[in-house]
Amino acid sequence: MADTTLTRWQDPDDGYPTPAYWDAVTTALTAAGIGLADATDEGDGYSYRLTDEDSARIGYPKVYIAWDVDERLEDGEFVGYGWCWIAYDSADAWKGSRVERFDLPYLADPEKVARAVADLITDGGGRG
Repeated sequence: MADTTLTRWQDPDDGYPTPAYWDAVTTALTAAGIGLADATDEGDGYSYRLTDEDSARIGYPKVYIAWDVDERLEDGEFVGYGWCWIAYDSADAWKGSRVERFDLPYLADPEKVARAVADLITDGGGRG
């Protein structure tokens, strides 16, 4: 029997977001004027690298917006960060120096993801 708690953005077989979800988030981010340098489908997650200009507005040379989970439990809940941002102290660093969760549900509406990222850029990420 299919899991009836799935949203329209979830694959009916495993409950993870569909490519349509990532496309919708990409569209929402772009429509909000957020500069994306690239995007990466990581299988069980997804990440968007912000442009150098938007990363600098947050106070870091490199920032990723990511959807990162460790697993999906039998009850349908996800475990892990969900929507978060990862900042790097140098453009060539391979490990993030700061990871912060967005106050969003795991499968937030794409427009809400874009709004949260736009607010992060506007607020400067809290880096003093």
